[in-house]
Amino acid sequence: MAAQIDEFIEKIAAYREGRVFPFTFELVDPSGNSFVQNPNAPNVDTACVSHTFLRSIEDYSLMGYNVDEAAIMIEEDRAKHAKDEGPKYVNIGTKAVKTTKEEQDALLAKMLELKEQAKQRAFA
Repeated sequence: MAAQIDEFIEKIAAYREGRVFPFTFELVDPSGNSFVQNPNAPNVDTACVSHTFLRSIEDYSLMGYNVDEAAIMIEEDRAKHAKDEGPKYVNIGTKAVKTTKEEQDALLAKMLELKEQAKQRAFA
């Protein structure tokens, strides 16, 4: 497991350092606690696109809610967003960055694997 994490970190570092370019990095954070630094601050980061979404029962479970609490939170979210005419989609920028299908598949597979491992630890 540690070797897999090291491999993933090394790959992400290569992207950050510009050794692998171009690429798309997608971060899905149901808790909303992530921070992505804007290198162009205070200007808009034209390479960043942000979307909001309604959480699923699985999202709430991964955050530590039991099934009953998750169901209640989902109903509250739906009611809140119904008043606001649904979730808001915020487009901060529209610059498309291309990667090969193989690179995207490999990164997605690694992220899904880590997510599954985290889920197994959470329910262990």
